[in-house]
Order: sequence, then structure tokens, then C-alpha cells
Amino acid sequence: MIAAVLKKQGCIEIASVSDPIVAADECLIKVGHAAVCSSDIHRTFGGGAYFYPLIPGHEVSGEVLSWGNQVKGFQKGDRVAIYPLIPCHQCDSCKARAYQVCEKYDYYGSRRAGGFAEYMNVKAWNLLRLPDAIPDGAACLIESTSVVVHALNIGLASSSTKANRVAVIGGGWLGQIAVRLLQSKLPSAAVTLFDRNASKLELAKAYAATELVPNDEAWTAISEKYQNFFSHVWDAAGTALSMERSLVLTARTGVLTWLGNLTEELNLDPKLVSQILRKEIQIRGSWNATYDPSGPCDWREAVEWLSNEGYPSLEPLLSDPITLQQLPKTLEILKDKKRLHPSKTQLKVVIRGSA
Repeated sequence: MIAAVLKKQGCIEIASVSDPIVAADECLIKVGHAAVCSSDIHRTFGGGAYFYPLIPGHEVSGEVLSWGNQVKGFQKGDRVAIYPLIPCHQCDSCKARAYQVCEKYDYYGSRRAGGFAEYMNVKAWNLLRLPDAIPDGAACLIESTSVVVHALNIGLASSSTKANRVAVIGGGWLGQIAVRLLQSKLPSAAVTLFDRNASKLELAKAYAATELVPNDEAWTAISEKYQNFFSHVWDAAGTALSMERSLVLTARTGVLTWLGNLTEELNLDPKLVSQILRKEIQIRGSWNATYDPSGPCDWREAVEWLSNEGYPSLEPLLSDPITLQQLPKTLEILKDKKRLHPSKTQLKVVIRGSA
């Protein structure tokens, strides 16, 4: 089969590799769509891979072609999304069905071969069958949408304080989903989105108030306006600066949820730490999303949201679909923070088809 193979740091190439060998508890999946995550860029160019060669890609959907002799309940042609985390099913977290915080997990696209390929062999447990209402092109967005669903659910469940003034830091892909979901979850709340990029804020104006923070001078004015203001804050940017500022924005007894994945050093000023204590802020970490192939979970909530025509579409945030062969060049462009299309702000790149 054809796959995008990360051969070493900074070197990803389209290559012919062996077809997957399907184990007894696995299904063979023909990849229909795969989305590019910012972690794929870091994994490719920032030394984030666990081993080489690696086929990345963990935001994946496709259809079932065949299965091992232990698999039941699937038929050829079933449309599925792939939950990328493979739990051990043995640790205390797994026994509590909190699979997203498994102590000894495996992972498609980082710790084993992922979906930037024509085919994948995937454990049947990790396959969520899709309803007809969800379009093929949206199915690979379930993974990232569920990450935001999880973060919002964690933050909103962490306090009895009414979420009347809420903020999201970071107008990238996760932040854009967050303000749209918050409009659905908290229709009476005032939502504010902070970002340094005006074009990203423009994409969110129908769903949130927006504040442009292009530099430290602008932040000084904004912090005076919004210090201790928001009952609930979600930091989707995942930078040292955004995390520091999130502490300033959070109100007394407020809830702060960090969901952006930090890739730089964070050194908190003692005065900021003092503010955490004096304001009695709850800081919650959010990692991945809850998943259960047979019960309620963040993944099913994400599917419901993406399937509902009454909810905001993510289509305006997507680039034009690319082919697998275009992926190496596309990753280079994304690494350099350039636009794929000069006239369009794209926040998520989707690979369509297998080759």
C-alpha cells in the first residue's frame, strides 16, 4: 500500500509499504479521510516521534473491509471513526472505564502505525460505527471535536458556580470548536475568545465576543478590563504565555481548564502562584476524551453534534481536501505557519481518499 512514512526527524515521504496484517481482534480499515493535527507537525519536525520509521495520523475515519476471527458485529462497508488510544484494560484507570488516562496505553499514529496511509489494522474495540447523518468528510473530525467536548464537560462539571461569563484563549481549531459548542451548551452565557490573529477572530464573531491580543501593550489594556472576570476559562492555545494569562482572567473561585498541549518550558511567577491560592482557582487538566464503544461518552456527544444540521458547521474552517501525495509538502507549509490558500484562513487540513 501507499503511505506517508516519517523516516527520520524532518523527513516524511510517500512510500510503498507492506499491507497491514490483521490480528484476530482487529479489522482492516480502508482509510477514507484523515485530518492533520498540530501534534503531527511537531512529531514530524520537532522530534516528537517515539520511533522511526513511523506512519503518523490519528484523526481518521474509513470503512471496514475485513476482520479477524475474534471480531463480531461488523459488516463489510461499515463506516467507522477510529478512537486512537489503545488502553491496556488492566490498570486502575481502565477498570474505572477512564480509558483516556490509561497508565500503559498505546496509540495509533504515534506509538504504532496510523492513518496517513491507504489501510490500517485497528482493534475492533477502537471502532465507532457512524450514523448515516454524519458526512464522510466530517467523520475524521470526531476525534478533535471530542477533545473539546471533554474539556468543556470537565470545566463545567468542576464547580457549582454558574457559567455566565466564560472565555476561550486561542482561536485555532480547538478554540473555534469550543466557542461553537459553548453557544450550544450555554446559550445564555457571554463567551469571549482571545487570540493574536485577527483573521481567526473573524471566523468566530458569530459565536463569541472577540478580543485581539497582538502584543504585550494590548494585553496590558485587556488584562485591566478582564482581570478576575471569567467564571470559566479554557486555554486552547497551550503556550506558556497563554497559560499565564489564563490565570489572570479567571475569577475568584473560578474554574480554569488547560487543554492545549504545551511544548515549551513554563515558569510561573510566584505572584501568579499566589493568585491561584488567594482566588481559590480550580485548575483542571484535560487529556484526550472519554470513549466507550457501547455507552455514553465524549465521542458519542461529538458524533451527535457533528451530525446535527442545527449546530454550527465546521466546514468554513477546513482547507480544500488534499491527497496523500500532497501531505509532505503541506506539512512543510504548515510548519512555516503559511496559508495553503492566500485568500483563506484554514485551521484544519483533511486528506481525502487513500492515494
